[in-house]
Amino acid sequence: MIAKKLIPMIASVFALLVLTESCTKSDNQPDRGDNPATVNENTTLAAAVFPSTIYFKSGFDGTTARVLTDDPAFPGYNPSVDNLQIEDLTGAENGYNWQSTLQSGPWFDGFRINYEGGLNTDRRADLLNDPTGGTNKVMRYWINNATIPGDRGILKGRIQSDLTNKRVIPATATAPKAREYYHKVRMFLPDSYDLIKNAALPAQYDSWINFFEYWDAAGTTNQFRIAIDLAKPTSPGVAGDPLLFKIKAQKVNASIQFIEQWPSVNTSFPIPIGQWFTAEVYIKQGTGATGIFYFSVTPSISVYNANPDLNLTAGVRKELTINNWTYSSSNAAPDGIEDTAPMKLYCSKDMVDILRPSGGMKVYWDDIELRFK
Repeated sequence: MIAKKLIPMIASVFALLVLTESCTKSDNQPDRGDNPATVNENTTLAAAVFPSTIYFKSGFDGTTARVLTDDPAFPGYNPSVDNLQIEDLTGAENGYNWQSTLQSGPWFDGFRINYEGGLNTDRRADLLNDPTGGTNKVMRYWINNATIPGDRGILKGRIQSDLTNKRVIPATATAPKAREYYHKVRMFLPDSYDLIKNAALPAQYDSWINFFEYWDAAGTTNQFRIAIDLAKPTSPGVAGDPLLFKIKAQKVNASIQFIEQWPSVNTSFPIPIGQWFTAEVYIKQGTGATGIFYFSVTPSISVYNANPDLNLTAGVRKELTINNWTYSSSNAAPDGIEDTAPMKLYCSKDMVDILRPSGGMKVYWDDIELRFK
């Protein structure tokens, strides 16, 4: 997470930084929540439910560029070195501007790229041509070495887009907070991820890849988060088993330890490898009766498996709708969505080690679209 500009608030934000950057054993212990989720796979959520107004979108074309200068308000700022921990995006495409539309708009403060640690030779975000061919520009997240110290001595790597509400950064008291959040983005995971599919993996609290995270009330006793991870059907993971998406929602207990708000869910559809697919996330802040977390994947190429339940059809959504708490059930006065990382690559060292012989861990992103309400 990123630091606030006002000095009196720095301590609380650094607490947030530590919390968002940790992945403790309690993160992935067996479910201990008392709020089992209502899960509906392959259930269509009417498009009319999503916020209708596109607030920002970009295909990383036009004049989009990375700014190799940190904002002085952010931790790790040092303009004298090239291995920066925070980078920014500038430029415009089709009337949407990274600075004037997004960063200077009322809702969120920018779309900054957060590395947390390491050097450019360890991890880097780059604007490159589409890996499948052509001159279409896309964003590549690349991690070759996991160098950031984590809990239990586990090293980790991180590249993530930080989208933070302006009540948090830069502490604008009148900034609106979204009660509903939607993003759509295209993703491409190269064939090298088959190396992870064909590997035996340790328990998931020691081995992970995270592609998305949503935080609420971070740094408080009402902390809450939802994450989308790569997983196998069992933990530890069996070599040859498919790679699936795992959804987990967590709050903190009285000891400020993460516990499950509702049980983790391994979706029955596999992660498409070696093709572009579209991922959609929708969050409606609400209680166990009114909250919604929606996730869908639309592949561009059909995939057939020995288990027909794992088949993917080109152009057809695989959907997961969870009706449950989307903020901590301990929070008596939720006031809107604070932080998301719609494009995230956060992983343990063992996962990077598996992919390093193939050129490192890579995820490509394109056509990001954001809507708030």
